[in-house]
Amino acid sequence: MRTTPGGTPVLRLMVDCGADGEPLCLGVVMTGEAGRELKPRLKQGAMLVVEGRLRALKRSLTRARNGAGVEVLASRIEAMAPR
Repeated sequence: MRTTPGGTPVLRLMVDCGADGEPLCLGVVMTGEAGRELKPRLKQGAMLVVEGRLRALKRSLTRARNGAGVEVLASRIEAMAPR
């Protein structure tokens, strides 16, 4: 969690979306107060529902983030209750 110089909260996390034996991790970014409110409820391994749109990353960011060429710009993230 960070705050931009203009005061906007930015939550950034990696989400494992792959099926068994098929690794797929996507970066997820959420801006605004919703991200700040969600942050305390997030725990490693938690099940999440993420809604948003894909955003292409610039080449310099692609290299810095494990080669992923896209990230999810989230409009909603919901932490699911453990089963």
